[in-house]
Amino acid sequence: MRDLLSAEWTKAWVGRTWLVLAGAGAFMSLLASLGYASEPDKKITEQHMDLTTITNDSVRAWMMTFLFAALFGAIFVTREYTSGTIGRSVLLGGTRSHLFAAKALVGTAIGAVSGLLAVALAFGVTWGTLATSSHSPEITRETWLIAAGVFACNVLAGPWGSSSAGSSGTRSVRWWR
Repeated sequence: MRDLLSAEWTKAWVGRTWLVLAGAGAFMSLLASLGYASEPDKKITEQHMDLTTITNDSVRAWMMTFLFAALFGAIFVTREYTSGTIGRSVLLGGTRSHLFAAKALVGTAIGAVSGLLAVALAFGVTWGTLATSSHSPEITRETWLIAAGVFACNVLAGPWGSSSAGSSGTRSVRWWR
């Protein structure tokens, strides 16, 4: 199983798919986060928001990265169906359940990497954006819970994407004959 996990991990990082999806997720989240954290003086005076709310909203904007983690997991599995190599992967992996278990574990690891990237960028962008207005973020317990939720959603989205693609693909492709 260890060799199968290593092989699936290597397959996951082949090509530029991971770079494109990570970049797209970071760009969309960056735009949303900048919208929440820009012009804090105006939001505080006109919209009666406090700096804690602005910080929490800016960090929460990075939640959408889980969509790209799920998409990466789905592409990771369907790429083998498209190229027709899923049959060989099953034969080399021993059984179909071993292969899909390995893909789900790699999908979980992919989600964890995506979650760590999202949380690091969430705090970095929030701090950087607020610092340009001579403010510093007010990080509270709720902010840490939001960051934990961003990470958890990404971790769960990776295997969800890989398992949902694998279960739908097995009905439509007859690779077992």
